[in-house]
Amino acid sequence: MGEEFHAMVVTIVIITILFMVLKCILKRSKKVMVTQNVESPTTNGLYKFTNVEIENALNIGNMRRRKWIAHGRRGEFYQGILPSGQNVAIKEMHKTKDAMDSFIREVECLSRAKHPIIVCLLGFCNEDGNHFLVYEYSSGGNLGQYLIREDTVLIWDARVKILRDCASAITYLHNYIDGSIIHRHIKLSSILLNETFEPKLCGFGQSKMLGMEESKVFGDVLENGIYTDPEYKKCGLLTCAETDIYSFGVIMLQVLSGTKIPHFDQDAIRTLLTKVNT
Repeated sequence: MGEEFHAMVVTIVIITILFMVLKCILKRSKKVMVTQNVESPTTNGLYKFTNVEIENALNIGNMRRRKWIAHGRRGEFYQGILPSGQNVAIKEMHKTKDAMDSFIREVECLSRAKHPIIVCLLGFCNEDGNHFLVYEYSSGGNLGQYLIREDTVLIWDARVKILRDCASAITYLHNYIDGSIIHRHIKLSSILLNETFEPKLCGFGQSKMLGMEESKVFGDVLENGIYTDPEYKKCGLLTCAETDIYSFGVIMLQVLSGTKIPHFDQDAIRTLLTKVNT
């Protein structure tokens, strides 16, 4: 009886140890697989920052502290300074699969898309499980913030120029040399402004690149609040151009009317059109 009990205890201990070892192996394998996926984006010559370079850029001022700019769904934005003295915006990605997918899309898209109205991605870092994106810095915030600010009012000419410039950037994306680049998430906060109100289209974490031979009709359009084309909600299919163009149309109505709206319905449309015409 004593020997049987001893054998049973030994067996349980061995099984427990094997289970723990297997769990550690699976956890490590999963981590390695995610790391491999993240290290695979096509970078097209983008500069790859080290962790040390990122930390030096982030810790600015005499106190060597991070200067937080904004919170994003997939990461936190900070202001940074490169050794050259250039101000940059640095996005530290959250450690989630969604954030890693977004990281890859931004690197692959912005390493290709070169346009004066598209935010410039200066480089990236994916070292030791840390993932950062380094952009040119726009000091004026986003377009949506200007529609609710009382201290600064965009004059009519500035509004028209912003919209015209952004339209040229969207046209460039849809007619990209190797096919089409669809943004899929255009909204007021996707348009940054500098101190002279020069716009920069940003927020390419959900972008989609379509080759010349790929179908331009798809059903995986993202819900984008008031910027989502109602036709997609009806049939579930849109062309690459339609989803971005509809979103931009909603932006145009808000910018020209000077009114930011939380909901987009027939009453809101009438209100905006009335303000545009007056």
